[in-house]
Parts: sequence; structure tokens; C-alpha cells
Amino acid sequence: MEPLDWDTRMFGPNADDTHVSTRVIGTHGYCAPEYAGTGKLIMKSDIYSLGVLLLELITGCRAMDDTHEHGKEMLVDWARPMLKDRMNFVQLADPMLRGKFPQSVFRRVVELALMCVQDDPHARPRTKDIVLAFSYFASQKHGSHVAQSNQIGSQGEV
Repeated sequence: MEPLDWDTRMFGPNADDTHVSTRVIGTHGYCAPEYAGTGKLIMKSDIYSLGVLLLELITGCRAMDDTHEHGKEMLVDWARPMLKDRMNFVQLADPMLRGKFPQSVFRRVVELALMCVQDDPHARPRTKDIVLAFSYFASQKHGSHVAQSNQIGSQGEV
């Protein structure tokens, strides 16, 4: 098998290309505030987008939903008030889950999402910290007996 011949244009402009666009492009709802404001991407911009994706997985909602009231169309804006109080985390859970999930892991995933969608990019976690968190989540036992014993309302804790 021959080695792959990577096209370097996939990874950025060639050395003789000097033009850098500051036009904001991307999917609305995933765009980090600093990118929307300046048009310049930084590594922590992707972390913000990952946080939005986590919120979608947690809530079962889309990043943008025009059916929500004005100012709450973006998932982050809708979820942010509930993210401020750990006791409200359970309200974020996708109703399709019907409370059948390990609440301790759910709480940690919500906390990770909250860290990722902070407005200040320097306050967002580093990529390697997110990988460590995902490794921890994956290492937790999630047998059916765990999910059932942690159903919402069965222990009264979040």
C-alpha cells in the first residue's frame, strides 16, 4: 500500500497566498461569540462549537430553533439560565430519555458543556482536558440497573 499523498491546500493557504478572509461563515448557532465579532478563528472557537453540540445531545434540541421566543432561538441562550443552577440541570435532559440515565455522569456532561460555551474563550477548557473528560465519561459503568436506580425522582437528587 502506498502512503497517502496529502493535498496541503486542505490544511490552509499556500506560502504565497497572503489573503486571509475575515468574513464570518459557518452554521448559525454554533458560531463562537469572538468569531462572530471579529471573523477570526482561534482554537477555543471550536471548543465553543463542541459545547453547542454537547447541548444538542443533552437536550435533544437544535442549535437554532425559530419556534422559541425572541432572544431564545439559539440553544445556548435558551439553556444558559438553567446552566447557572445545578438543581436545574435535570430540566435540560432530552424528554425522550425519560429520566433513564446516570445522573452523576449527566451532571458532569452538562458542566463540561457549560464550560465550553462560556463567552470568554480563555475560560473554555483545553482540547486535552475535554479528551480526558470524555475518557472519564466512557469509563463509567452504565448498566441498566444503574440507569434505573438513577431515574429522576427515584432519589430526588440531580
